[in-house]
Amino acid sequence: MFFFFNDTATTEIYTLSLHDALPISNIYEYQMGLIPNTDDADLDKDNDKLPNIYEYQMGLDATNPLDAQWDNDGDGLSNYLEFTIETSPLDFDTDKDGMDDGYEYKKGLNPLVSDSHLDSDNDFVTNLEEYRAGTDPLNFFSFPILKNVTN
Repeated sequence: MFFFFNDTATTEIYTLSLHDALPISNIYEYQMGLIPNTDDADLDKDNDKLPNIYEYQMGLDATNPLDAQWDNDGDGLSNYLEFTIETSPLDFDTDKDGMDDGYEYKKGLNPLVSDSHLDSDNDFVTNLEEYRAGTDPLNFFSFPILKNVTN
């Protein structure tokens, strides 16, 4: 079977057989030393705990075990951790709420759900305001100090 997929860089023909369950470009498979038309999408050629299909989809190198440790989007989370918590290693703010994934993950917020408008610790300061101020959105006693400005 032949399937045509368009992407911004090129148009490629993906060949699927009964053995090749997921569409990975044959060109990519050759470049990475994978075997086209075989079911190797869920395998991990470089033993970095990232499946071949994930590395292909995210533009990683299925032959480089170090790319799992990299932080491609600069949010403070490794590509492997982003894989395990299902955030995007290509977008520092997966849920588009104004707070980066690393901050949300490390502070106990959900980087997959837009929660910037919430006040998780009930201190009358939103999670986004706490993010911008560098305070803890889950600690009632941690909030931005307001300065009194007078003329």
